[in-house]
Amino acid sequence: MTEPDADTRIIQVVLNRAAHRVQPPRGGANAAIVRGRQRRRVRVVGVTLAVFLMSAAILLPLLTLSGLREDGVIPSATPPSEEVTLDEGGVRLTVPEGWHARSDFLSGYTRKILQIATFPLPSLSDHEATSARSLIGADDVLIVIVEHQDPCTGGDPMFPRISPPLTIALEDFDSPHEVCDPPLPSLRDIPARHALARKTFELERRLFDLRVEFGTDPPPEQLVSEVNRILRSFEVGPYVELADGVCRKHELGFGDPDCPEPQWTKQVLEEAGLELASRDGNAFVARSEETEFFIWAEEVPEDAYRLTDLSFPERQRIGGVTVFGGDEEWRWRVQGLEVALAQGPDGDSVFPTIEQVAPLVLASIEVPYES
Repeated sequence: MTEPDADTRIIQVVLNRAAHRVQPPRGGANAAIVRGRQRRRVRVVGVTLAVFLMSAAILLPLLTLSGLREDGVIPSATPPSEEVTLDEGGVRLTVPEGWHARSDFLSGYTRKILQIATFPLPSLSDHEATSARSLIGADDVLIVIVEHQDPCTGGDPMFPRISPPLTIALEDFDSPHEVCDPPLPSLRDIPARHALARKTFELERRLFDLRVEFGTDPPPEQLVSEVNRILRSFEVGPYVELADGVCRKHELGFGDPDCPEPQWTKQVLEEAGLELASRDGNAFVARSEETEFFIWAEEVPEDAYRLTDLSFPERQRIGGVTVFGGDEEWRWRVQGLEVALAQGPDGDSVFPTIEQVAPLVLASIEVPYES
């Protein structure tokens, strides 16, 4: 015999409570009056129950659809009706039917953090996904994948290189508080009844911190198998910054495709016949056959400091724009922007001369900037 669903249980409880409220009075002076009052009371309660049940039939599905929960958390997603694939910045992951997934930015992180779970997911609260953790039941699991930037652009012993497919194994389970040492964030709020597998790794020159938290310790074997089925679909390619309609220059640095300055800079480089080689933190790396250098641009207010205040010597006027700088840096202002070129990115990079900078200055005048 199947268990009644949540809505049926609620209706049963209401009916039981109502039945207790309409029990006939014990004794009375006049049985006929009592019976009459009882009938009227039953009719009133019956009408009330009918109205209540009709309202419940309408409101309960709406509450379910809206994602409201007793704990006040409003999940932002519902289970996919079919298998879907997360695709974020060159990272792909297949999420099976009935699971929940989302990706969020978190202050201090330059890449989106992925969450996959067996329950509806709230927006990311912190690096431990504390809000999501509070919803983990005994039969649930939460997967969190965080990407870290490599400050040394080389191998990191904390992120051993692996070959696909990605999976978790027995050796990945450990004390939640001793899995990783600094500088990775520690995990301190995991309940003792939960099991945690944590794995840091490098794949395709990108560094990841994987955390899989189960609501039961030890975790059910079937659930571990389901998790590994999802993780085996994890694919990593070159990082691609995708537009999402929100400019996050303070989180993503120079290059967010939703910010106007990097988009304008790309057009200026193209107009000047230069190659955009890569993005490096808060700048682009531009290249020609003769030179290679950092370039960035940012809006400046009308009452901003003068470039001469920064000890930049005035060098030459090009197309009516004054260029400041010298051997390792060029700067000029145009259309409310300050454009900067700097030596780099490598020790043998050849910095452009003033003659080689001229096409960039002219392009910055020609390409319109829209804030």
